Amino acid sequence: MAKIFNVTNHTATEMQINDAKRMLGVVECVDLPESLKKRWGEVPPETDSVVAFVQPVLDWLGQVASKDDVVWAQGEWGATVGVLQWCRAHGVRCVYSTTERIATERHAVDGSVAMTHQFRHVRFRDFP
Repeated sequence: MAKIFNVTNHTATEMQINDAKRMLGVVECVDLPESLKKRWGEVPPETDSVVAFVQPVLDWLGQVASKDDVVWAQGEWGATVGVLQWCRAHGVRCVYSTTERIATERHAVDGSVAMTHQFRHVRFRDFP
């Protein structure tokens, strides 16, 4: 039974899980372990190459993912490309989530602007 491995620093929403089951044919969504989720969300901008930094994530995928599974990768661009390359080398499907973004702008009397963003999952899309 195929699984989707959530390589993001967010917990999957019910909408995303249901969409993955319906559109991708998976039966379960597996989030990154907390230590790896934290690492994934804190890629240092000073690092020349992020591949070594995200190697623990790639090692985890190597232990848990099979060719029937799907990897959902989203985050710091270089890290995401590293996961995409790993998936392609191992014959694992790699997708990302598309969202509808709703922005609300509030202008204060002092001239400042407060922005609020809501993101709503639309669908998963294969990386080109």
